[in-house]
Amino acid sequence: MIKRVVFFAIVTIVTFFTTYFLKNNYIKSNNILIPFSLINVYVLQTISTIVVYVVVELMLKKKPNQIGYVFLFLTMVQFAVLFVVFRENIFSEEPLKKVEKISFITPIFLCLIIEVVFVVKLLNKQVRNNYKK
Repeated sequence: MIKRVVFFAIVTIVTFFTTYFLKNNYIKSNNILIPFSLINVYVLQTISTIVVYVVVELMLKKKPNQIGYVFLFLTMVQFAVLFVVFRENIFSEEPLKKVEKISFITPIFLCLIIEVVFVVKLLNKQVRNNYKK
């Protein structure tokens, strides 16, 4: 379990900071101003993604049949926290421009893809282990 969590954390951190630096360079090179801190969005998503995966790993041992519900609940909480933290920027009177929306949504989709891929792998491994018994 520890090896999987460490591997997941490394993949998540590398992916998020790679995309952050690419997005940040694009924004700076085109002199685009966004109304929120891009690094804060990425850091919050990275931390919450790792927390979600760790909780899923821990819950897999205790309640393997409920893992889907746990994952769904944690993902909803993750999105809710993100929107609460950045609500002033998202729901401001001035609508977000396309590049601002993309900058905000990119880490959300990346986190969701990474979480789903790793949780599906984890569940498939669990199913294979159950069939061997």
